[in-house]
Amino acid sequence: MELWIRRYIGFATIGGGALGLAATFGYFSQQLELQQWIIVSIIFVFYVWSSIVGVLVLENKHSSKVGFQALIIQLIQIPLVSVPIITYQLATGFHVDLIFSTQRGFLLSSKFGSKFNLGFLEGGQLVVVGANLAA
Repeated sequence: MELWIRRYIGFATIGGGALGLAATFGYFSQQLELQQWIIVSIIFVFYVWSSIVGVLVLENKHSSKVGFQALIIQLIQIPLVSVPIITYQLATGFHVDLIFSTQRGFLLSSKFGSKFNLGFLEGGQLVVVGANLAA
């Protein structure tokens, strides 16, 4: 792997994981239902995993397991879906979203910061699909 690619993946994975951890800390002080606690805990573990894998990538661990884990972290961040049945988006750090909305057509959005949305049967009638191009 090229040095600049390894550094980009490592820094982006660590930075996104750290931003995500900071974003999820606020949820632990709130009154949440059991299923919300489970989702927030899973997201928290994902951000910890992301940070650890980023450190391993920067330390130049040539293990195929580290490369595979970095790939999985990136693939999890690509889809953006909001339909009446499910809403899903997970992004760490920087994300550039190409979005199609039934209400507004095609949109391009870029943001810095970690974001996660996960919901079931809360999507309403608006259909939104997209992809995180930065992942």
